[in-house]
Amino acid sequence: MPLAESPLRIGVVVATWEDTEQTIGCLGSLLNLQGAGRAFELKVVVSDDASSAQLFEDLGGAITTMADEVTLVRGAERSGYAATVNRGIAALRDFAPDFLWVLNNDTRFDAGALEALIAAAEQQPQVAIWGSTVVAGIQGQTIECAGGYRYNPLTTRNAGIHAARPLSELENLSAEPLHYVHGAAMFIPTSVLASAGGLCEDYFLYFEEQDLVRRLPQPVELGWCRNSLVYHVGAASTGGVGVGRSQMQQYYENLSTLRFTGRFYPWLLPWVFGSRLVLKPLLFALRGEWQLYAPFAAALADYLCGKPARRYR
Repeated sequence: MPLAESPLRIGVVVATWEDTEQTIGCLGSLLNLQGAGRAFELKVVVSDDASSAQLFEDLGGAITTMADEVTLVRGAERSGYAATVNRGIAALRDFAPDFLWVLNNDTRFDAGALEALIAAAEQQPQVAIWGSTVVAGIQGQTIECAGGYRYNPLTTRNAGIHAARPLSELENLSAEPLHYVHGAAMFIPTSVLASAGGLCEDYFLYFEEQDLVRRLPQPVELGWCRNSLVYHVGAASTGGVGVGRSQMQQYYENLSTLRFTGRFYPWLLPWVFGSRLVLKPLLFALRGEWQLYAPFAAALADYLCGKPARRYR
């Protein structure tokens, strides 16, 4: 009689900042995950990016009442999404996970979401990063993306695979090539992330997942796990849905776009910089978004001067 397989160790990193309510909702959903197939052991680290002392205390108090599988770590100062995730991964070192599930705190999960990812990863071990079916809204019925996105470096626009399609059509959708997996929910073999040295901390916010794919040995195979459903609020920590609605989003999106373009598409940098310099202010004027001029100008200036990202709240 063959020996039973040892449970897979799944390390979960939930990145959070100034958002106790969403984080607690995410943890509650995580702890309700089911597994009728391959046995797994779950260890969750909530990595906080230096939230206010009171919010951090509230979060810690709520976590202590939930489960022993949840650990809370906190940065001494705001350091950005990538550093926050890397801190969480470091806290899982003694647990030695086989896979890492990197999550935004504004996500919720279908009961079988993790089980489906594990099955897909074991069936196709050549896949470097898996993405779920990300659904817009906690109780949404519209697909935000099927695994991830395609990226046009000339226009710097992202297109979600099967975005805006009804969830009811899920089983009829075909898998399409991905340029990167949605950063709100990335399922990655630990060895793959270790080979890249973790997420790149040069980006304070945005473009970390694209950068990760580009730094892995090429060509990289990315996968979409159709039956892993992740519900995503979106922009919960940055002040609104869609780039252009908050000063924080505007600053970091522009700065990270320029950094990513300069690193991987340097021949396009003059076009990307120039087109933004001309077109963005026109869009702000047409929309009456006067408050966005200052963060936009700051992003361009900081990139040109090689300054580190500012700390927008």
